[in-house]
Amino acid sequence: MFHLMVLLASAFIAPSFVPLMAALVSRRLNWQGVVVGYFLGLAVGLSLLGMRAWYFPLGHWHWLMENFDGASVLINTAVTIGGMWLGTALFGSAGSEQAKYDQIFAQAKPVQTGAQGLAVKSEQVRVIALATAAVGVLLGIAGVLAASRGARLIDLVTGFGLVVLAYFRMRSLKRMAPAMQSS
Repeated sequence: MFHLMVLLASAFIAPSFVPLMAALVSRRLNWQGVVVGYFLGLAVGLSLLGMRAWYFPLGHWHWLMENFDGASVLINTAVTIGGMWLGTALFGSAGSEQAKYDQIFAQAKPVQTGAQGLAVKSEQVRVIALATAAVGVLLGIAGVLAASRGARLIDLVTGFGLVVLAYFRMRSLKRMAPAMQSS
């Protein structure tokens, strides 16, 4: 099952998530770059998947068969990034798009300070700590249900570490409480 997941992920992960992450962190990337990167990455990913399914079983390139899944993820990611760059370079960033970005970021709320800022921060810390603890508990449950001893050990230790991390984050939140009340 894991092998099938890696096989399918090699075709779809890069074109699906790399443009999304790039759009979140880059102001220079335009929508045309995202579209070109997505479809180019998808085409290459499906081509590599087809090559894996129909070409390699015929006995070609045994040395590449060993590491093809990992190589196809890297190739697909590189082609997706190259497609995003190519689409952005070919179509350029229109001045109106840059004006829209400037308008959106100009309306961003300033960072809150004082007691109000600490209250917002404490709520964020609480949510992150509870989510971390929940992931740790789920990983612990997966560890209990794991079939192999190695997977069980890794899952239980990692889950326990996440729960301990969440505990210390909540503890630091309780230490912040007197500072919030005094301001």
